[in-house]
Amino acid sequence: MARSWKEAQRQELAFWRRIYVENRPDIATYRPVTSDAAIAFTEKTLIRFGDSLESLHALTVADVGCGPYGLIKGFQVFSERSGLAPAMIYGIDPLMEDYRRFGIIADDPNIRLIGGMGERIPLEPGSCDRVYSVNSLDHVENPPAVVAECWRLVKPGGALNVSLHVVRPPLSMMRRWLKYVDTNHPFHFSKGDVRRMLAHVCGGIACERSVPVLIDQPEYALSEFFKDPGLRALRRWAATFTLEIYFARCVKGDVCA
Repeated sequence: MARSWKEAQRQELAFWRRIYVENRPDIATYRPVTSDAAIAFTEKTLIRFGDSLESLHALTVADVGCGPYGLIKGFQVFSERSGLAPAMIYGIDPLMEDYRRFGIIADDPNIRLIGGMGERIPLEPGSCDRVYSVNSLDHVENPPAVVAECWRLVKPGGALNVSLHVVRPPLSMMRRWLKYVDTNHPFHFSKGDVRRMLAHVCGGIACERSVPVLIDQPEYALSEFFKDPGLRALRRWAATFTLEIYFARCVKGDVCA
């Protein structure tokens, strides 16, 4: 059970190691990411925030808590296919040195991978046009500090974009105890928790939306459990009743770059 951040990190690394090192898929639908899957994930996520792959051309982007590929692999594939790419992409994750060994993404002239915590990001204030925290804020040690660091990186006219699973009411009242069931997340938030955090740090939310889990993650469907029965698949199906995916965008200044 993930009762602390360090324990949750160990279990997060074990999850990805099973897939990329041991070649042992977690469930039938969790397999090593392909180029097409990577670009589809990045494109879908950006659209949720009001961005697009094309709109980020020549901008500076940070993906905080990117995991082994995050949005970055999609940017790489899109750049190879279109010739368009952000001027610089920073990938920040405390497990980055381990993820490097997976060989999914690598440094190139437009990509810098940084091993470090979101609470202390070694980048200059106002250095990024876009900062993304995708499915990572509930994995960190100190969420408000991570939001503050992300906001510090955003230049005037830029935007911070945050998405994560949030607990739907009325089960949101039980969110403090879910870390004893969910092994990879030291925090579980309600939508109101995230709204208040972002409003406190960033001064307000420019736009937001909620998406049912099954729309973005069809692998959580009950049909997938029948393909590969197991406790993890069962828990993911149960999550479709307790969770939704929340997307929020905070803009620094009146106009978004």
